[in-house]
Amino acid sequence: MHPPILRAGVLRLMVLAAPALLAAPAGAQDFTVCQSSAPLLGQVRTSLAKGGLAALTSEQMQAMEQAVTGAGTCFPSFTGPDNSVTMLADGPAETLLAAGSLAGKKVKGTVQFNPFPQLALVLGSYANETGKPQDALQMLDKGLSLSPFPDARLGASLHLLVSEKGAALNDLKRFDEALKVYEDGLNIKNLADGDRARLQRGRGFALTELGRLDEAEEAYKQALALVPDDTRSQHELAYIARVRSGGVKTAPYLTTRPPPSVHQDVPEEQRAKPPENPN
Repeated sequence: MHPPILRAGVLRLMVLAAPALLAAPAGAQDFTVCQSSAPLLGQVRTSLAKGGLAALTSEQMQAMEQAVTGAGTCFPSFTGPDNSVTMLADGPAETLLAAGSLAGKKVKGTVQFNPFPQLALVLGSYANETGKPQDALQMLDKGLSLSPFPDARLGASLHLLVSEKGAALNDLKRFDEALKVYEDGLNIKNLADGDRARLQRGRGFALTELGRLDEAEEAYKQALALVPDDTRSQHELAYIARVRSGGVKTAPYLTTRPPPSVHQDVPEEQRAKPPENPN
C-alpha cells in the first residue's frame, strides 16, 4: 500500500488542541478583519467537530478566505482607536515573545490569540482534500507568514501547516521540495511524538518517490519508534519491501477516495502502470 500520508487527523488535532479563544480586541475600522476572525474560527471549529471539512458552509469558506487574504494589516501589530497596540500570537511561546516586544517598546498594549494560521490550515486542508494542491500551497504559505515573528518559527500551529504543505508538494510531485519542508519541520522545537511521526511519514513518502528507499525505510522506522501502532508506516515498509523484491510500484490513491482496508493492497483500479523509468 502506498497511500497519502499526512492529512488524516490533522484537523481533528487542531480541534482537540484548540486553545480558548480570547475576546476580539476593540480596534479601528481599518482592522475589522483583525477583530472578527477569532469568533469566525470558533464557528469553524464547531462545524469541524460536528462533521469535518464536509460540514463547512460556503459562507464560512468565503469568510475564511476573506479573513486570511486581508490579514496582513494585523501584523506585526495594529493600533486601536484608544492608541493601544495589539499583537496577535499563536500559542504560549509566541505570546511571551509578543509580550516582551510590547514591554520593550514601552507602549500600552495587549496580546491576543492569533486565529489566522488555523484558518489558513483549514483552507489548505480543504484544498488538498478536494484535489487542488496548488491552491492549498498558496493558502498554507500565507498561513505561515501570518505571525508577528514568522522567522522565529514558534507558532503552535506551525507543525500542522508544515505537514499540510508537505502533503501539497507531494501531491504536486515536487518531492525534493516536500522533503526539505518535512526535514525543516523536524527541527521545530518541542514537537510531540505523534507530530514528529507524522513528519517522518511525509518524509518517507517523498524519499520513496525519489527512489531513496534506504532513507525512506529509516524514516518509517523512526515514525514507528515514536508511534508503535502506526499502521501507515507499517504498510509503507511492506510496500518498500515489495518494490525491492521486484514488485510493481503503485500510485498513491487520491485523498478524495476512501482508503482500502489496512488488510488489503491497493485495488486494481487504483494501481499505476509500471513506469517507463522507475526510480
